[in-house]
Amino acid sequence: MAVSLRELDAAHTRSLSGPVAQACARRVRAAVEQDKADARALYIALAREDGVPLREIIDAHPMALLARPIWIVPPTLVPQIFSPTAVVDLAVLDASTPMPVPQVLPAFVRAEQVLVVGDSRRATTGLAAELGPLLPSRTLPTARNSLDAGIASFLAANGYEGVVEAVPSPPGDTSLTLELVDGRGMPAPGQAAVETVEAEVSRVVDMVIDRALTRPEESLAVIALNRLHADALRSAITRAAAGAPALEEFFAPGAAEPFTVVELAEARALQRDHIIISVGYAKTPHGRTIHNFGSVSDHSGMVGLVEALCASRGSTQVVSCLAAGDIDRDRLRAPGARLLREVLARAEDSSQSGNSAGKVPDRLLVDLAEHLWRKGLSVVPRYGTDGGVRIPLAIGHPDYPDELLVAVLTDDVDYISEPSLRRRDRHRVERLERRGWCVHMAFSAGVFVDPEAEAKAVEELVLSVLVERQGEAAPAMEAVPDHVDDSVRAVPEAPAPEATGTHERTERPRIAQGLPLQAYSDDQLDDLMAWIRSDGVGRSEAGEVEELRSALALRRRGSGIDAVLANAVRRTR
Repeated sequence: MAVSLRELDAAHTRSLSGPVAQACARRVRAAVEQDKADARALYIALAREDGVPLREIIDAHPMALLARPIWIVPPTLVPQIFSPTAVVDLAVLDASTPMPVPQVLPAFVRAEQVLVVGDSRRATTGLAAELGPLLPSRTLPTARNSLDAGIASFLAANGYEGVVEAVPSPPGDTSLTLELVDGRGMPAPGQAAVETVEAEVSRVVDMVIDRALTRPEESLAVIALNRLHADALRSAITRAAAGAPALEEFFAPGAAEPFTVVELAEARALQRDHIIISVGYAKTPHGRTIHNFGSVSDHSGMVGLVEALCASRGSTQVVSCLAAGDIDRDRLRAPGARLLREVLARAEDSSQSGNSAGKVPDRLLVDLAEHLWRKGLSVVPRYGTDGGVRIPLAIGHPDYPDELLVAVLTDDVDYISEPSLRRRDRHRVERLERRGWCVHMAFSAGVFVDPEAEAKAVEELVLSVLVERQGEAAPAMEAVPDHVDDSVRAVPEAPAPEATGTHERTERPRIAQGLPLQAYSDDQLDDLMAWIRSDGVGRSEAGEVEELRSALALRRRGSGIDAVLANAVRRTR
């Protein structure tokens, strides 16, 4: 019943746009029927090509507000679109940027109701910070965020207690990973810290090219933590992609979600399938870490890092020349700098998603936990982080000793205290499923009446996860017939041996050596592969990659270059 409720509620939510659109259409139709002359005049005014200001059209024909019930207008353009006497039912003001209050007054005076959406913690000035203490406020639930549990716990301890919940992911979750680079440098003129180094720039370029070649269907963005590093990355990636036919489509600016490199302040509202966060800051040549992290240490630095971590729909890779151990926690004062160190630590050891040290299951679940343990399953009670969400029972399998696969929820105190049926029975489950858990809801009545049946259901869910991971079951063997006629036995002929002879290669294509890999077209790489294989020697894929590298006289190595060569080998096989 709980599963059916979740499915029906999700379907109901998806279907709400239809009735709303129909209601708007009926409202417009009724207005047109009531005043057809004004409707006709509005149509003529909109069709004119002599540049009649939109403000005059709306002022003369109020029906335009019915025909277009929702308007998205920058605050500075409100006086140019709506006259001083125009009134809207509701004005929703986006306060995610530090916008001064006088700039939005034109929207205020034209609305019967005003809703300001923002976070007063993120800045000391601006719409949310200045109006937040004056207006009635409501805190929206953030339990559906995708933040790492450790980072969410850090935020809860730094001003977001009761706002951000730490929801644990299964052990071994790799949605946040760290790529450490061995690089050092000197501060740029006029700068106090080392903000960019060539080694990290080259590594990010290789990672971008590799994803462009191996996963072109996924959108990608790079977020740099300072402007100097962002400029260096843009220039390097532009040079690497220039003139490469295989990369043109991925880097085309007209894509639905084009590739982009932004600095931290520009990461607001950014959404991509995969995100690379490039720290940029590094040690000096003498191995000294300068504890100055620019805008990350500002008041809004912590919020900027959170926005960068939330920009990915899938995985996030952090590239850094600094490890968490290179940054002295005692020398950090700003929350943003402390969060940067926490991000590096969590990305370096992303397998530590939660713990249950000293925790025992709820009394009602003790019997269920014992039944599951007797079935040979791993049982971890109260799995989660301190101060965050706790999963009553997390279940694993001995075939995957370092992982937990199923989260068992029940109607405990947290469940009962939630007044919203949607949050209790749907969002509570979905937030775990989005993090990789399979969820089983074990209601107390079922556990009390028949714990073995509940344990069996959990076991079947665990086994279904194993089957899905291991692929489809092996095909059933053909049944042995009841009677076999062996009076005539056909003796198959031995297959003819394959020819294994080798010979000289054909004439080498006239393709120059020593050029950057981007200078070679796909056709040229295909011609070289045909020439390499013309000697008849059988080689592995890795061997053919090295032969192609030698034929091009490439000196530089990297994951991006290896991916291009490997694609050429596979494409021509």
